[in-house]
Amino acid sequence: MANDLTDLTGIGKKTAEKLREDGIETPSDLADGYRRNSRTVRQSGKRVQSAARDALFDERGSFTDPYSGAEVNDDNRAAFEKIATRRLSDFGSISVDASNPKTSPDDEVRKFIEPVRKGEFSTRIRGDDSLLGFAADAAENLGVDTLSSGELQELNRANERANQDIMLRKNESTAIGTTTVGDFYQAQAAHQQRSPEARRVDNRREAETVTKEYDEWKEDPARHDFPGVDTPRGVDQVLPENKRKRKRGGFGSVEYRNEARTQAEDAFELFGDLNEEQRGRIFDETADARSPFGGGRP
Repeated sequence: MANDLTDLTGIGKKTAEKLREDGIETPSDLADGYRRNSRTVRQSGKRVQSAARDALFDERGSFTDPYSGAEVNDDNRAAFEKIATRRLSDFGSISVDASNPKTSPDDEVRKFIEPVRKGEFSTRIRGDDSLLGFAADAAENLGVDTLSSGELQELNRANERANQDIMLRKNESTAIGTTTVGDFYQAQAAHQQRSPEARRVDNRREAETVTKEYDEWKEDPARHDFPGVDTPRGVDQVLPENKRKRKRGGFGSVEYRNEARTQAEDAFELFGDLNEEQRGRIFDETADARSPFGGGRP
């Protein structure tokens, strides 16, 4: 165990002198500062932070990293140090849209891992699929998530799809309004969990109100109808396979594929490939919803 700051790799006499001026006298002080995420250690650079992790590991054998939340131990110490001491620009396959390529992953890993674990990592905002892969790999390698890298990437792509809006229709010329793909999927899943008789009765009657919000509908399905889920107007009317529009000049019409229907069909297939834990991180309903398309309402 190191007795002096200069005994730690990466800390020379000048650095040790500067740390002492800031109140860090010993390797134990440095380890404690890192554990507490102190401003002094945080702003001292990656060499000092690496030395602090060495001191902390020598002192405790394992520790929870304050930046990423990772539990660092013998099994993942090398992987963690490899990530924490490199810059994002060192990862050649990564293009970074909204991150500083000169920033050390000491700070960046924390930003990436948490959204990945929650299924909220937006490739449109934070980078491309390579960056998403890096974040998922980091979460898996550091042992901060039970899902594999591939499962985490599937989770985040599915969550992006769940937040997309789709237009529900009363008829070809009249729109009911928009809902999210995720709300429509959850309502279908919840409705499908009811008994066949309860579904049949609810499908035939009109409720007091129609809502396009899953949270409102699930509070009292008997009082509310969700368009295309438990309404007399089935899914093929609310999300018709095709739409029509008049040709220029007003003579005749042309039929074209309904994009909202395609979005919903693709989403049901994507969500169906998720496992129960993945669905549980995105939806209240973890049951898999059968696709209602093609054969009317299930």
